[in-house]
This record gives sequence, structure tokens and C-alpha cells, in this order.
Amino acid sequence: MNVRATSSRLLFGLILLMVTASGCQTVATPGFEKITPGMDQAEVRSILGDPSSTYDRLIGTDGVLVRFERWQYGDTPSTLATGMVFSDLPSDEVWAVFFDEEGLVIKAQSPVLGVSGPRPVEFPDMIPSRSR
Repeated sequence: MNVRATSSRLLFGLILLMVTASGCQTVATPGFEKITPGMDQAEVRSILGDPSSTYDRLIGTDGVLVRFERWQYGDTPSTLATGMVFSDLPSDEVWAVFFDEEGLVIKAQSPVLGVSGPRPVEFPDMIPSRSR
């Protein structure tokens, strides 16, 4: 077997492993602790910057709230893919800020270290999504 081809495959495998591993890590989001209920979107953006992903408020055809508007910070390729399938649930690996119909913060949720995948979000006195 050609040594050059073997070296190229090994190098490609190592690069792929590093990219995959780094894509699964949650990064720190300075300022997240400053986000409080009642802030508007401009205030959140001035503290945290642009979100890595956003999800619009969604009302079902039956008039039931399916999803609050949500901005996420610290997304990885994995959390973005999860968001495409489970858009009404934030991943445990990202910071999420939820907004009411007026664009005011109702909840800020930090990541849960050591846990991955979507998790239910509980809002006191509010209708949860249909999936919960």
C-alpha cells in the first residue's frame, strides 16, 4: 500500500475527529447571567450579540401555542441539526432566551453540562408546547 495514501487517510481521519469533537462542545456565553425577564430584544442583543439560531413563535391551526419565540446562543452543528427536528425544544447544550408575543424576555435557560438533547421547558402559568 502507498505510504502517502495511508498518511493522507490518517490525517483526514484525525481532522474529521477534531472537527466532530469540537462541534459537540458548549462554549461560554459571557453576559448571559445579566438577562432578566422583561428585557426587550434590543437589550438582549446589546448584551449577548446576535444569536446563533432563532425560532419564531408558532401557533398551531387549532390556536394553541406550539412554540415561544426563542434565541439560542452557543449552537454547534449537532444542536442546529437537533433544532431542525425538534424546533419546539431547546437543546440542553445551548443558552436559550424565550420571548413573549411582545418581544420581552420571559425566561433565560442555561445549558445543562453533561446532558445532551432536547429538554422540556416549563413556564409558570403558560401553555407548554404540544410535545410535552
